[in-house]
Amino acid sequence: MQRIERRQCLPEDKANQQVLLALHHAEQAKRE
Repeated sequence: MQRIERRQCLPEDKANQQVLLALHHAEQAKRE
């Protein structure tokens, strides 16, 4: 189960990380 979940989530995790990083940078830019 874990192996299958990892394989299915790998591309999604990469996309999610990019989105989270973009949101994080946006929040920092707003604060600054």
